Amino acid sequence: RRIDEVWIAGVCTDICVLHTAISAYNLDYHIVIPQAAVATFSPAGAEWAMNHFKNVLGATIR
Repeated sequence: RRIDEVWIAGVCTDICVLHTAISAYNLDYHIVIPQAAVATFSPAGAEWAMNHFKNVLGATIR
């Protein structure tokens, strides 16, 4: 299929989206997180997750 990039959207940025992104990272996909397409209950959790996506998983934040 030659899929090398995964865009991830959803709720609970710091839980569900995070674990999906980690799985994609472990499968060697490039991750894109559209910031307007994710949400969570905690602003601090959202900020932490966005930093983790970018700085640890190498994701592109759009």
